[in-house]
Amino acid sequence: ETAGAFSNAETCAQGCHVSDGNEMDHLGEDISPNTHWKHSVMANSVNDPYWQAAVEDESSTFPELSGFIEDTCTTCHAPMGRTHAHHTGTGLDADNFYRFDTAKNEDIAREGISCTLCHQIDAGNLGTEDSYSGGFTILGDPLDPDFKRIYGPYDSPVDDNMNLQTGHTPTVGAYVSESALCATCHTLYTPALDPDTGVPSGVSFLEQGVYLEWQNSVYAPGESQATECQGCHMPQPEPGYTTPISLSPDTSPDRVPFGQHTLVGGNAHLLEILSEFRPELGISNTTSVAGFDDQISKTRNFLENAAAKVTVPALAVVGNNLEFDVEVTNNAGHKIPTAYPSRRVWLHVAVKNGAGQVIFESGKPDARGYISTDAARLKADCMSVNKLDGFDSSVCYEPHRDVIDDQSQVAIYETVLGDTNDNITHTLLLGSLYLKDT
Repeated sequence: ETAGAFSNAETCAQGCHVSDGNEMDHLGEDISPNTHWKHSVMANSVNDPYWQAAVEDESSTFPELSGFIEDTCTTCHAPMGRTHAHHTGTGLDADNFYRFDTAKNEDIAREGISCTLCHQIDAGNLGTEDSYSGGFTILGDPLDPDFKRIYGPYDSPVDDNMNLQTGHTPTVGAYVSESALCATCHTLYTPALDPDTGVPSGVSFLEQGVYLEWQNSVYAPGESQATECQGCHMPQPEPGYTTPISLSPDTSPDRVPFGQHTLVGGNAHLLEILSEFRPELGISNTTSVAGFDDQISKTRNFLENAAAKVTVPALAVVGNNLEFDVEVTNNAGHKIPTAYPSRRVWLHVAVKNGAGQVIFESGKPDARGYISTDAARLKADCMSVNKLDGFDSSVCYEPHRDVIDDQSQVAIYETVLGDTNDNITHTLLLGSLYLKDT
């Protein structure tokens, strides 16, 4: 299927960017781009039920802004559908907005962040503020000589096979392997609305700053461990691994480095939800339980062995107390957790006696995944959009703690949104600051 400048992933995979058991195969695993990508969160950015719920919640909270909210959110979550609609002036409502219900019913939108989205982004404004918040550029005029160009990191594309089969012209563009490409959607500013009036307060709030965090890390260019986003999220199977990236033509050369399109991140639970509800989400024909299981395994391995390291460097008995530090080393090029401000990471610490009995425990989740501090943070007063005068937001979240000496206390790393009245909020468009940011 095609839609203007875009083609679906299957068009790219069929007979070309797919493994034959030899090429794009590593230790017996199919590592071709489409095979990995289709079970990623990127591929399911529209199918994601959490995102759908968040959009519907924001739209119902501010119904007069629902068109703006849905058009803004689909910029990065349904980029092919939304970009095509604005290129052609079709599929938009009377106010020129691309709506949520339209995206849910268009195949090209349901593909989420797909091949011909990332590989057709123009280099023009990348890395600048103009590119943030979905400010990427896709050339949509068929009369433009660069229309439907596909940019990749390798020079000397072979023959004209891609153009003949798809209409896309392979073009060298080394920038697709650079973090600035990712920054277009992973640096997000939102207009902070006044909670009393619902109108813009004039505050432009940095809701997600993954790229800016990376720029200030040891992984930024010129720093001691310089690594682009793709180095972690699209890792090579092994150093020096080479493979042709297409089965056609037969003369396709070996390419190196080969970045796997696993696009692993920090959200294994969402993958579990996507897998369990494949029929309800309408993705049974394009995904498999085995594929999600593999992606979940890769994600957990990434979190446990790459993202951070947890150690207990020393123990000390002081009087009748056992004292120890828990040392967390962040190995990511950004905060952990980062991006969308509902994520959290906490320490689950258990102390056992010689008989293996737990004598102290902090942060153990129950069967629902709740921890001891959640009862307070989920109270109706805390969750309410409209806060009473004098409301004390501090009762709604666990403060940062340097010392834990009671089992009810938990070390939680998170961002807690606040509005322009300094009250806690769970509504993104009311966010103007962080009451807590660890």
